[in-house]
Parts: sequence; C-alpha cells; structure tokens
Amino acid sequence: MPTVTYQIIFYNLDGKEDSRDEFGCAEDAWEAFRTFAEPNSTDIYSRITQTAFDWKDYHEYFIASLTFWAGSN
Repeated sequence: MPTVTYQIIFYNLDGKEDSRDEFGCAEDAWEAFRTFAEPNSTDIYSRITQTAFDWKDYHEYFIASLTFWAGSN
C-alpha cells in the first residue's frame, strides 16, 4: 500500500462534490489535473482540487485548485 494517495476532486456547477479520481503517484495526478485546465471545464465543473492523503498521519493535504468563473465562456 502506498504511503500517499493523490486525488483529483471534481465539484459540479452547484459547488457540491461530484466525484474523485485516485492516483498512486504525484506525476499521474498532476497530468490528470492539468488536463482539466481548459475553457470547456466551465461547462461541467465549478471547481477542481488536487489533494494528497498521507496514510501514515491520516491527514489530507491541499495541493492545488482550479476555480472556474461561470461567465468565462
């Protein structure tokens, strides 16, 4: 079991958590996170965050966030 798990968390247009994708390494998580840094994401999501969960201390750490402005299209 990895000691750290990375997650991309998607929030729908109402601001509620919609889904999570989990990754075993930071590089894969960053690659997936960057995929959503584009204008079409505003049609689906209000925000996307990246976190790391450390299983040793059982704590979730904030890494990055994309917040979309609804009027940006």
